[in-house]
Amino acid sequence: HDIPYLSSVVCDNFGGSYQLTRHLVDYGHRRIAYVSRFSPRDMSSLSARFSGFTKCMNDHGLEVVSEYVKFNVTPDYHMLKHIINGFFRSGVTAIECENDEVAFNVYMCCLGLSIRVPEQMSITGFDNIEWAVTGSAQITTIDQNFSVIGETIADLILNGDRRPVITTVPVSLVPRASTGPATAD
Repeated sequence: HDIPYLSSVVCDNFGGSYQLTRHLVDYGHRRIAYVSRFSPRDMSSLSARFSGFTKCMNDHGLEVVSEYVKFNVTPDYHMLKHIINGFFRSGVTAIECENDEVAFNVYMCCLGLSIRVPEQMSITGFDNIEWAVTGSAQITTIDQNFSVIGETIADLILNGDRRPVITTVPVSLVPRASTGPATAD
């Protein structure tokens, strides 16, 4: 949140997204798409995640192609399938998703389109929740460490300090079977 008189505890959304993008870049992906159900201006966490993505792309001399960035994506399977098919046909080899739920839905669309994951399309999520390991999906993700976030919030409440404190909890990359080397063009 952007309220200066309230404390907050968040995961390192920027750093986590940067790690995911770096993971894809290290695998040789150059055409990386970004998918979110919301706009970055709707939530500060999504703004930080998209900023991490764009910063990493820029740091590695890669263009963030506007056609490969989709915000306010409806969870409708057929619409998402249409978007994923468009990415695939235009040469996208990896899709970074706002969170694990979106990543799972992207994974299911790839299966429906006979796009092999990760051989033809790598997919990443964020949060390391149940969606990341549902069925055969095994989504590469960022672990937020919800326990540390909860403990930090509890400490803030119990300490009773009236001064606002902003705490950013470190995250870690959890590589799984949904990412792999980019295929040659």
